Amino acid sequence: MFTWRRCLLVTAVTMLLGTSVTNAQNTGRIEGVAVSSSGVPVGDAEIRIVGLARLVDADDQGAFVFEDVPAGDYIVAVRSAQWGQGYVRAAVIAGGSTTITARILHHVHLGEVIVTAGPVAHLRHDAVLPMDVVGIEDMLSAGGVSLGEVVGDRPGVSSTYFGPGASRPLIRGLGGNRVTVMQQGIAIADVSDYSPDHAVSVEPLTSDRIEIIRGPGTLLYGSSAMGGVLNVLDGRVPNELPTQSITGSVTVRGGSAARERTGAVNLQGAGGNHIAWHVSGLRRQTNDFSIPGFAEVHEDDEHDEEEEHEEEHEHDEEEEEAVAGVLENSAVLTGSASIGASFIGSNGYIGAAYTYYDSRYGVPGHAHGEHHEEEEEHEEEEHEHEEEEESGTEVDMIQKSFDIEGSWRFKSTIIRGLRVRFGASNYTHDEIEGDHVGVTFDNEQIEGRLELDHSITAHNHGVIGIQVKNRDLSMIGEEAFIPETATDKLAVFALERFEIGSVILETGARYEMANLTPASDARDREFSGASLSAGVNYGPTDQWSLALSAARSVKIPDASELYSNGPHVATRSFEIGDENLESETALSLDISMHVHFPRVQATFSVFDNRFKDFIYLRNTAEVEDGFAVFYVSQSDATFRGFETELDVELFSGDNRHVWARLWSDRTRAELSDGTPLPRIPPFRFGGGLRFVDGQLEVKASFTNAAAQDRIPRYEHETEGYTALDASVSWTFVAAQTAHAVTLSGGNLTDAEIRRHTSFLKDLAPLPGRDIRLSYQFIF
Repeated sequence: MFTWRRCLLVTAVTMLLGTSVTNAQNTGRIEGVAVSSSGVPVGDAEIRIVGLARLVDADDQGAFVFEDVPAGDYIVAVRSAQWGQGYVRAAVIAGGSTTITARILHHVHLGEVIVTAGPVAHLRHDAVLPMDVVGIEDMLSAGGVSLGEVVGDRPGVSSTYFGPGASRPLIRGLGGNRVTVMQQGIAIADVSDYSPDHAVSVEPLTSDRIEIIRGPGTLLYGSSAMGGVLNVLDGRVPNELPTQSITGSVTVRGGSAARERTGAVNLQGAGGNHIAWHVSGLRRQTNDFSIPGFAEVHEDDEHDEEEEHEEEHEHDEEEEEAVAGVLENSAVLTGSASIGASFIGSNGYIGAAYTYYDSRYGVPGHAHGEHHEEEEEHEEEEHEHEEEEESGTEVDMIQKSFDIEGSWRFKSTIIRGLRVRFGASNYTHDEIEGDHVGVTFDNEQIEGRLELDHSITAHNHGVIGIQVKNRDLSMIGEEAFIPETATDKLAVFALERFEIGSVILETGARYEMANLTPASDARDREFSGASLSAGVNYGPTDQWSLALSAARSVKIPDASELYSNGPHVATRSFEIGDENLESETALSLDISMHVHFPRVQATFSVFDNRFKDFIYLRNTAEVEDGFAVFYVSQSDATFRGFETELDVELFSGDNRHVWARLWSDRTRAELSDGTPLPRIPPFRFGGGLRFVDGQLEVKASFTNAAAQDRIPRYEHETEGYTALDASVSWTFVAAQTAHAVTLSGGNLTDAEIRRHTSFLKDLAPLPGRDIRLSYQFIF
């Protein structure tokens, strides 16, 4: 057994020992100029050395300089609120000076996106696994009010969509406890991994960027990252000293589909030479969302003509009672606030943050009383039951979290630095049916990571670390179907990256142990497992690279899979767990190709994941309490598919640019006997055009999803759809401040869109036409 006191003691001792390393620090200098795509100096640019917590502003001529930079290879990022952003490599030699030109582009090419979800910052085309980044501009134009809808149309990513208020990302058809959602490298401590009607306690509009790993992230982030990782970076714990006493942004947004009213503020600044602080907050309120037609669709089974006629008559009566054009019980009210501060020194930083998140949202098409009472129950009970159905169900959730984060660079060429992350969270939500609480979820979670950076050779950068996690989950109420369970995990891991000429090698290993202790007659379970990975990225020129990655990953069963026993009303199922489950293992193969010419960028990825003892819910012909009975079962399974993106600059002249984009993805998943797995996303493809003329930007895009007819027994087919989106943005600078006004439209054709990946696909379509206006003030 392990304790947090021991972990914190080890952290403190290691940091103290690190400060005693006395090897001489070899440093150099970086100087350069920030320019626009046409070569004009950019005076409002902000330049940072990624991973080094160093930040400076360019002068009026775009010039900048970094002194006393430790020798090594770096990525320098430059950003301008008016002109865009860019990235450039810089190699620092001890005692020397490196001169660079940081070119700012309106359109950041696919090969130039920085990914920092792992311990080593690198460009996207240098990765061994497919990765993606969602920036604040994309979040603003996406229009969704939940994380799943903000990222759900990226290649390889979809969402569970349990109404506008609750939507969790899926990666390559996998979700729940196979996809880890993190903030600043620590898993969010909500219960969205236990059920799709539980919201993700992350607010995209107060974040800087979202980084996505498509593929197993098990080595660094644990068995719950077998399908992939989303890391939300919001700067709640500052890791660099701002150049001004106060900077930030204020964002407001309104939408027509639900009369959305959203306001967000992000502030950061410096208090003296060593103190950095951060404050952010958001409030969002919506009405019920508008939809095309009626919310519910009816799937007809085989009937004789008389039965069909009677059913059509019943459906007509139901539609008369339903309200057309409105997704009832879909309103959302969300508030969040965060405050953090750090001490920034010449060799690192240490800081802390407190975050409060509060959301109340309706669950459309769903009431906890929906399972029918037995016919012999008296009429009064049936009347009360009907009233509960009409009132619907709301989820009222609150989360309070405390984070500590620090990094220290040692004066050594071998032991390069130490990183520590710690998070403690108290989460609770009530599922409210009418005027009473049906069930209450409580989740208390503590997680910590300690990572030691090192370089064995001049071509190597690696990390070894330890991760500990404690989770106490309880359900209280008449509809609780999981016993109170304590889960303790301990893991050690190592990841090594070698860059030798045009070849990048990456290899790693992780060993994880877990104890699950239920407060019931069910037996305690202990698990352990080893995960391994190896990958190579070959880039003989700057124009293309080829990556290959193979991994063996282990997923440890969670409390719901082991101990469930009762009606899970959200998914309309009676779930029966299996306390004798074994760990799930997967052998994964990813092949990716990146092409990044100046005017053509493309990426193509194929994957093949073969699972042994895949854990899933097996549907049966049994019925309990009016619900279909599902047994948690294990079987071998295969997930395979592809993602592709193509970005082409069609025209470039002066400040005018035109780009075209095409993308597609597909996932095919089945059990070893050939039975398709449920709720797998269909084949999708999309595209768009983007025009930039100085401060004006115009975008139009479409997404087409094919019908999903490859389904298992008991699941209904889902029709395909085409969604059309567009936006117009104008950005201007006045008095050292930037202003961005965006008019955007989602689902402009008011198409009926139903996600096959949603349990509610026949009860809750996506919102109809939504016209949004946003304004962002950056200072």
